[in-house]
Amino acid sequence: MLTQFLAAGLGVATLLAAPATVIAEEFPERPIKVIVPFKSGGGSDAIARIFQSAIEANDLVDVPIVVTNIEGPGGRIGSRTAKDAEPDGYTVLMNHMTLLTSEATGLADFGYRDFEPIAGTGDVCLTVAVAEDSPFDSLEEALAAASETPDTLTYGVNLGALNHMGGLLLQSSNEGSKFRFVQIGGDVANSTSLMGGHIDITAFSAGQFKASESAGLRGLAILADDRHPALPDIPTAKEQGFDVSYCFEYWWFVPAGTPEDRVEKLADVLEAAMQTEEVKTAFENRLTIPEFRRGAELDAYIADEYAKIEPVAAQAMSQ
Repeated sequence: MLTQFLAAGLGVATLLAAPATVIAEEFPERPIKVIVPFKSGGGSDAIARIFQSAIEANDLVDVPIVVTNIEGPGGRIGSRTAKDAEPDGYTVLMNHMTLLTSEATGLADFGYRDFEPIAGTGDVCLTVAVAEDSPFDSLEEALAAASETPDTLTYGVNLGALNHMGGLLLQSSNEGSKFRFVQIGGDVANSTSLMGGHIDITAFSAGQFKASESAGLRGLAILADDRHPALPDIPTAKEQGFDVSYCFEYWWFVPAGTPEDRVEKLADVLEAAMQTEEVKTAFENRLTIPEFRRGAELDAYIADEYAKIEPVAAQAMSQ
């Protein structure tokens, strides 16, 4: 009787211990939803779908990856939807610096600390540009004009978003400079407005600038630590004496509380996708630097980026 009782007890204990092991080994068992908090066809959406294609084409995971666009101002609706999802690893958010700027400006009552970071995949640096017929041939000339006649040089932005923050950092790098920030939108809208003479200056992702350069744009500076090999003639802002570097990274998150083993599994999949020809080629074409971060390195990187942008966030809301 005692032997039978002990055996039964051992069986119960084994069953109680089993689920955690099974969950860890069998994740994922159903489709993984990737929320892109921006409209379909944009830069973030394109990157998400490039990874989706690479993961599925190379059998990096045994379940479908489903990209879902939930657009809204500053990516906040889609990001909140992801934040409030079940923390089980089956809902992933792909966002970038906008998650930080929304929190820093107070436009969102949540931020990066409400998520578990999975990975950072690829850096994109902003390129400051003017129209080809602009009187400004250098960043120094543009910032000097913004200082001599403050609040007159129109700088096209999507208010509170990446190009706005880049512009704020840029004007802060030269004492007395002040742009007049004008709501235009994203890369394509700013390109059209710049070439049409509706704004004086703006900043694009490096890839968008390269795609539009031949249509009538002139690059004044890339906001990076080094020149981009695909844009060798465009100097960095630092080369020109302005201490500004502003790049953004595509970040992948899951809701806070997601089990660590699932976070690591997802990071493994994304890291493997970075090594595929599909992703390498897409990054090269889009002038995206193939950086990959995860774990403690990623945590520190995001915290540092927030510390850099937080001081200028108040300016974004007052202009």
